[in-house]
Amino acid sequence: MLPFNEWLTIVTYRDFHDVPRLILAADEHVQFWILDSQFDDGADDYSPQYAVYFAGRELDSAQLAFRRHAGSGAGIRESAASVSVKEVEFDQTCRRKLLLRSS
Repeated sequence: MLPFNEWLTIVTYRDFHDVPRLILAADEHVQFWILDSQFDDGADDYSPQYAVYFAGRELDSAQLAFRRHAGSGAGIRESAASVSVKEVEFDQTCRRKLLLRSS
């Protein structure tokens, strides 16, 4: 179950363009999530959606999944959900915390 309406701590991120586009975050239950808004060559822009993947409950495994996903997109096969980038609220720096708002 996605952690809606709860602040998640950003563990690491890559591809910052207005907001982080590939994120590893932890919720308050120490579950790890990968959020990925990939670049769309056809649209010449980033996707307006984050594909959200559950990355487990162990930091080392979650970081490994994040690195694999970042390297080839093959870290985790099926996303748990899709969330609009507009529905994600970030802290003032856009680098420490995020909130998945439910619609």
